Amino acid sequence: MSDVYSATNKHLVISVNSPGSMPYLYFDAKNQKYAGLVVDFFVQLHEQGLFDTEYIDSNQMRSEQFLLSGKADIYLANKAWLAQADKFIFSEPIIQHATYLYSLSPFDESFSTTNLNNKLICTHQNFIYSGLTDSFAEKKIKRVDASDQQTMATMFKNGRCDYMAMNNYNAAEIFSKQTYCDIKVYQSPQPTSMVNLYFVMRPEFTEVKSVIDQYLHVFKNSGKAEKSLASHATSPNFPLETPCLTLVNPHP
Repeated sequence: MSDVYSATNKHLVISVNSPGSMPYLYFDAKNQKYAGLVVDFFVQLHEQGLFDTEYIDSNQMRSEQFLLSGKADIYLANKAWLAQADKFIFSEPIIQHATYLYSLSPFDESFSTTNLNNKLICTHQNFIYSGLTDSFAEKKIKRVDASDQQTMATMFKNGRCDYMAMNNYNAAEIFSKQTYCDIKVYQSPQPTSMVNLYFVMRPEFTEVKSVIDQYLHVFKNSGKAEKSLASHATSPNFPLETPCLTLVNPHP
C-alpha cells in the first residue's frame, strides 16, 4: 500500500484487470511477467529515477475498490466503466480502445448495431460495453455473460450467441489459436465504441498525475507509444481464419 501521495513517491502499485488486455497491459505467460504499453511507459519513468512499479492481479470492479481502499494506486480504464468516477482523477488519454462485434458469417456493409433485434451477444460479465448499453437496457439485444474472454470465444464458436463483443486486439489474439482453426471470424464494419483509456488515480495523486501527463505527452508524440503497441501485437486483420496444423507422424 502506498503511504505517500506525491511525485516523490517512488513506489506505485498498479492494478491489472486479469488477464489484462493485449497490447495495453497483460500477463506474459511465456516470460511470467506483466508486459504491454503500460509497462513500457513506466519503465521509461523508472529509468528517469521517478517511479518503481508493482503490478497486482485484479478485475475491473475490484480494481476500483483497491484504489478506494488504498491497496492500489493506479489502473487503466475508461471513465464510464467506473461506478464512482467522481472519486478519482484521471491522466491525459493514453490510447483509444476499440470494441467490435464478431460473427461467424460476413456482415453486410450497411450493418448497424441500432438495427439489431432479439440477438444474443457473448459478453464478459461485469464489463460495460459503451456502444451497446442502450440496446441492452431497452432489451433489443441480450447479454450472454461469460467469466472470461476465453470462455466467451468458446461460447461464440459453439453457437451460444449470435455475436461476440470484444476489443479488436484480444479478438485477434484469441482466434489465432489452434482451438479456433476450424472457423472463420468476421468483424463488424464499424466499432461499437471507441473510448479513451486513462490512468485512474485517487485525488491525492495530483503531483503524480502531473508527472505522468508530462511524460505521456512525450511518449505519444515521439512515436514510442506506437512502437510499443507494435512490439506487443500485430495490427488486427479480419476476417481471420487460422490454418489448422496437421500433426505428422514421424514413424508411419
